[in-house]
Amino acid sequence: MYTEKPGSTQRVYKKTFSLEKHPCSCQFEVGRRNITIEAGNKILTEKRLYHNRPDITVKMTNPTQIFIFEIAISHIQNYREQEKLKHIRYAVNSVTKLTNSKITNIPRDLNLVSELEQIYRCPVHLGVFVVGCFGEVIKTETHTHFTKLML
Repeated sequence: MYTEKPGSTQRVYKKTFSLEKHPCSCQFEVGRRNITIEAGNKILTEKRLYHNRPDITVKMTNPTQIFIFEIAISHIQNYREQEKLKHIRYAVNSVTKLTNSKITNIPRDLNLVSELEQIYRCPVHLGVFVVGCFGEVIKTETHTHFTKLML
Protein backbone atom coordinates (compact mmCIF):
# COMPACT_ATOMS: atom_id res chain seq x y z
CA MET A 1 0.00 0.00 0.00
CA TYR A 2 1.33 3.44 -0.79
CA THR A 3 0.16 7.01 -0.59
CA GLU A 4 1.36 10.08 -2.43
CA LYS A 5 2.15 13.35 -0.71
CA PRO A 6 0.11 16.23 -2.12
CA GLY A 7 2.15 18.43 -4.49
CA SER A 8 5.03 15.96 -4.53
CA THR A 9 6.21 13.10 -6.67
CA GLN A 10 7.30 11.08 -3.63
CA ARG A 11 5.45 7.96 -2.67
CA VAL A 12 5.30 6.85 0.94
CA TYR A 13 5.15 3.11 1.34
CA LYS A 14 3.33 1.74 4.33
CA LYS A 15 3.45 -1.95 5.15
CA THR A 16 0.73 -3.23 7.43
CA PHE A 17 0.93 -6.51 9.30
CA SER A 18 -1.77 -7.99 11.47
CA LEU A 19 -1.82 -11.24 13.44
CA GLU A 20 -5.53 -11.55 12.63
CA LYS A 21 -4.71 -11.99 8.94
CA HIS A 22 -1.36 -13.77 9.41
CA PRO A 23 -1.32 -15.96 12.53
CA CYS A 24 2.02 -17.45 13.51
CA SER A 25 2.71 -21.02 14.57
CA CYS A 26 5.79 -23.15 15.20
CA GLN A 27 6.39 -26.67 16.45
CA PHE A 28 9.50 -28.25 17.87
CA GLU A 29 10.59 -31.17 19.97
CA VAL A 30 12.67 -31.14 23.15
CA GLY A 31 13.53 -34.66 24.21
CA ARG A 32 10.22 -36.54 24.26
CA ARG A 33 8.21 -33.36 24.63
CA ASN A 34 6.41 -31.80 21.65
CA ILE A 35 5.85 -28.06 21.97
CA THR A 36 3.56 -25.95 19.78
CA ILE A 37 3.59 -22.16 20.05
CA GLU A 38 0.85 -20.16 18.35
CA ALA A 39 0.40 -16.40 18.24
CA GLY A 40 -2.82 -14.71 17.21
CA ASN A 41 -4.69 -17.89 16.31
CA LYS A 42 -8.39 -18.14 16.92
CA ILE A 43 -9.21 -21.10 19.15
CA LEU A 44 -12.32 -22.91 18.00
CA THR A 45 -14.50 -24.44 20.68
CA GLU A 46 -17.80 -26.27 20.65
CA LYS A 47 -19.54 -23.28 22.24
CA ARG A 48 -19.21 -19.85 20.70
CA LEU A 49 -16.87 -17.55 22.66
CA TYR A 50 -16.34 -13.86 21.92
CA HIS A 51 -12.85 -13.74 23.44
CA ASN A 52 -11.17 -16.72 21.76
CA ARG A 53 -7.97 -15.22 20.35
CA PRO A 54 -5.26 -15.08 23.04
CA ASP A 55 -1.92 -13.44 22.27
CA ILE A 56 0.20 -16.58 22.72
CA THR A 57 -0.82 -20.21 23.22
CA VAL A 58 1.74 -22.87 24.16
CA LYS A 59 0.72 -26.55 24.00
CA MET A 60 3.07 -29.14 25.49
CA THR A 61 2.92 -32.93 25.60
CA ASN A 62 4.53 -35.44 27.97
CA PRO A 63 2.97 -34.29 30.38
CA THR A 64 0.24 -32.43 28.56
CA GLN A 65 -0.17 -28.79 29.58
CA ILE A 66 -1.48 -25.64 27.92
CA PHE A 67 -0.34 -22.11 28.67
CA ILE A 68 -2.27 -19.05 27.54
CA PHE A 69 -0.35 -15.78 27.68
CA GLU A 70 -2.00 -12.39 27.43
CA ILE A 71 0.28 -9.38 27.07
CA ALA A 72 -0.76 -5.75 27.42
CA ILE A 73 0.93 -2.37 27.38
CA SER A 74 -0.88 0.08 29.58
CA HIS A 75 -0.51 3.45 31.24
CA ILE A 76 0.54 3.09 34.86
CA GLN A 77 -2.86 4.42 36.05
CA ASN A 78 -4.69 1.61 34.23
CA TYR A 79 -2.24 -1.16 35.14
CA ARG A 80 -4.45 -3.08 37.60
CA GLU A 81 -7.57 -2.58 35.45
CA GLN A 82 -5.77 -4.09 32.45
CA GLU A 83 -4.68 -7.12 34.48
CA LYS A 84 -8.23 -7.60 35.73
CA LEU A 85 -9.72 -7.17 32.25
CA LYS A 86 -7.43 -9.80 30.67
CA HIS A 87 -8.11 -12.24 33.52
CA ILE A 88 -11.89 -11.79 33.24
CA ARG A 89 -11.85 -12.16 29.43
CA TYR A 90 -10.15 -15.55 29.43
CA ALA A 91 -10.72 -17.12 32.89
CA VAL A 92 -14.13 -15.79 34.03
CA ASN A 93 -16.37 -14.85 31.09
CA SER A 94 -15.34 -15.24 27.44
CA VAL A 95 -18.87 -14.90 26.07
CA THR A 96 -19.60 -11.24 26.89
CA LYS A 97 -17.83 -8.48 24.96
CA LEU A 98 -15.80 -6.61 27.58
CA THR A 99 -14.35 -3.14 27.38
CA ASN A 100 -12.34 -1.15 29.90
CA SER A 101 -15.47 0.58 31.21
CA LYS A 102 -17.46 -2.62 31.87
CA ILE A 103 -15.30 -4.77 34.17
CA THR A 104 -17.33 -4.63 37.38
CA ASN A 105 -19.93 -7.22 38.35
CA ILE A 106 -19.21 -9.59 35.45
CA PRO A 107 -21.04 -12.91 36.02
CA ARG A 108 -19.15 -16.17 35.62
CA ASP A 109 -19.93 -17.84 32.29
CA LEU A 110 -18.19 -20.00 29.70
CA ASN A 111 -14.54 -19.12 29.47
CA LEU A 112 -11.62 -20.15 27.30
CA VAL A 113 -9.55 -21.70 30.11
CA SER A 114 -12.29 -24.10 31.23
CA GLU A 115 -13.26 -24.93 27.62
CA LEU A 116 -9.67 -25.91 26.79
CA GLU A 117 -9.48 -27.98 29.99
CA GLN A 118 -12.58 -29.90 28.87
CA ILE A 119 -11.39 -30.35 25.27
CA TYR A 120 -7.80 -31.46 25.99
CA ARG A 121 -8.39 -32.93 29.50
CA CYS A 122 -5.25 -31.31 30.88
CA PRO A 123 -4.36 -28.34 33.07
CA VAL A 124 -4.60 -24.93 31.39
CA HIS A 125 -2.69 -22.00 32.88
CA LEU A 126 -3.41 -18.33 32.16
CA GLY A 127 -0.54 -15.86 32.40
CA VAL A 128 -1.25 -12.14 32.20
CA PHE A 129 1.74 -9.86 31.67
CA VAL A 130 1.18 -6.10 31.74
CA VAL A 131 3.95 -3.62 31.01
CA GLY A 132 3.73 0.12 31.56
CA CYS A 133 4.07 2.41 28.55
CA PHE A 134 7.64 3.29 29.61
CA GLY A 135 8.62 -0.31 30.37
CA GLU A 136 7.55 -0.40 34.02
CA VAL A 137 6.72 -3.78 35.50
CA ILE A 138 4.90 -3.63 38.82
CA LYS A 139 5.18 -6.65 41.08
CA THR A 140 1.56 -7.64 41.66
CA GLU A 141 -0.08 -10.98 42.42
CA THR A 142 -0.75 -11.47 38.72
CA HIS A 143 2.85 -10.70 37.80
CA THR A 144 4.12 -13.08 40.50
CA HIS A 145 1.84 -15.82 39.13
CA PHE A 146 3.15 -15.13 35.61
CA THR A 147 6.80 -15.45 36.72
CA LYS A 148 5.99 -18.77 38.48
CA LEU A 149 4.48 -20.08 35.23
CA MET A 150 7.65 -19.17 33.35
CA LEU A 151 9.91 -21.22 35.64
